[in-house]
Amino acid sequence: MDNNSQLIDGDLNVELDNNWELISDWMKRSESIIVKKLSRNDSAWADARKSGEEAVSGQHATSKQNGIYLPVRVVDFFKVQAQSTSDKPHILFADLFTYWPASGQTLCSRLTRYTNKPSETQLTRLPKEHFQDLSPASLLVGGRVNHSANGANYWFIVVDSESEDAERLEEVFDIGVEFRADIFDSSYAHGDRAWEMAKTLDEIDAHLQSGTISDFIRSAAVFPHPQEMARQAQDHFTKYYNLKNLDPFKIACPGDAIMKISREIEYKKYKTYELRHRAAQIIQILQRQAAANLTQAVVRGFSELNEVFLSASQHRRSRAGLSFEYHIARMLKDGRIHHEAQKVTSRRRPDFVLPTLDAVRSSQSRADEALLLSAKTTLRERWKQLSMERFACGRFLATVDDRVSAEAIDEMSKEGICLIVPESLKSSDEICYRDKSNVIAFRTFFDDEVVKRRPGLRY
Repeated sequence: MDNNSQLIDGDLNVELDNNWELISDWMKRSESIIVKKLSRNDSAWADARKSGEEAVSGQHATSKQNGIYLPVRVVDFFKVQAQSTSDKPHILFADLFTYWPASGQTLCSRLTRYTNKPSETQLTRLPKEHFQDLSPASLLVGGRVNHSANGANYWFIVVDSESEDAERLEEVFDIGVEFRADIFDSSYAHGDRAWEMAKTLDEIDAHLQSGTISDFIRSAAVFPHPQEMARQAQDHFTKYYNLKNLDPFKIACPGDAIMKISREIEYKKYKTYELRHRAAQIIQILQRQAAANLTQAVVRGFSELNEVFLSASQHRRSRAGLSFEYHIARMLKDGRIHHEAQKVTSRRRPDFVLPTLDAVRSSQSRADEALLLSAKTTLRERWKQLSMERFACGRFLATVDDRVSAEAIDEMSKEGICLIVPESLKSSDEICYRDKSNVIAFRTFFDDEVVKRRPGLRY
């Protein structure tokens, strides 16, 4: 912990094991919520070891940073009066007490703004142990409370990107890979999506009043097939950008396009369908109980209700993976690139083989004639499935995951696996991809790996 930090209460030995109940409880107490995706620099200072040793992210222990950078658009979250010293009038600072529920600490943190560098504001004097050993693209969530809690008006929790809590936060706040930081209204803490909820509630009320609730249940009973939902999102994208199709050679940044279609356009459509579908399921369960009141219906139907919520979470994950594959397949088709999907190779079933499975299996096939292409929205350890394929052709893994560590990327390189990521992720200074030679953008994949190196893949 920073020597200037003031420990009011708490136990430094408390294990920092966050959970959703804790996060949700503090969000509900807040009048305003801030979420920031942590860059490598935001946690490198905490991972710095002894002097001269290199930190996990490539920063050195001699780095002066001992906190996080905040973009200008979120600085207003802090309602504090800044001051300056006579010798450095361009530096404005304000001390504020921050509470860290995961370890019970209240610290005297400092907000520092450099007026000669408008984009630079730092929040320092933070609990170092909370920021250590974090996965890339982890999150900091915090809130401002009206009434002082544990001696502070601000609270913060660090959420590792590999945790389920991170997935919940991303869902609640619609956090995509391009997200950096933002301030949210406290209504988000209750899961409110005002427009969607109001529309669905009005629809249900109308059916209840007319005695036709069974019609609503039937209309919301079936989700559109994932392929149909993907097509709707693709059509929305091409129409908005006045494109004839999704030819990757006609789109400046095809990877960013896939990410936008899947993570933004299609996901919004999915949430609309999901809200109606799950509401209909729950209404049907409660109706079946024939209980005297709502409380009895909920208790009697608990097991069925629990299955609905578990199914919702699992369905979101599987849908995301299928969506990614469908959009890549569409680009391969519109780009006139020979490919076959879901063909069984020696051990696994990669998402795509280019140009054909026979070509990949051929003993004459070389790295400049064929390739395997798998797609994973999130990697974790699943990239090792591709390492089991031992063909002479190239092995590529496409992803929109911004949480992949430098160590995992280096392991893939040793296995001869090339990672394909959206253009904005490849060029970002806040992710581990920029300086890795075995990580390329979708633009590079289509231009170099397909057109230049394997021209026979196009027809």
